Amino acid sequence: MIGYIPKSDLQVVFTSLHGTSVPIVPKLLKSLNFNQFNLVEAQCKPDPNFSSVQSANPEDHRAFDQAVELANKSHADY
Repeated sequence: MIGYIPKSDLQVVFTSLHGTSVPIVPKLLKSLNFNQFNLVEAQCKPDPNFSSVQSANPEDHRAFDQAVELANKSHADY
């Protein structure tokens, strides 16, 4: 088990997978004191064709390839 990490110190990555949550989630994260987060920019705009993902199904791990790549580059915790 890891020790307590203050929310303000956590590095978080978020993707909406071309959904509609981008206007809400960053505000929510900030209101909960998550100050260090990265958005998968290529997936921020709603896109009914899900053009930047191999699979639009969030149960398919490939849907999160770009989020995982960004998490690795930014040394994200989650």
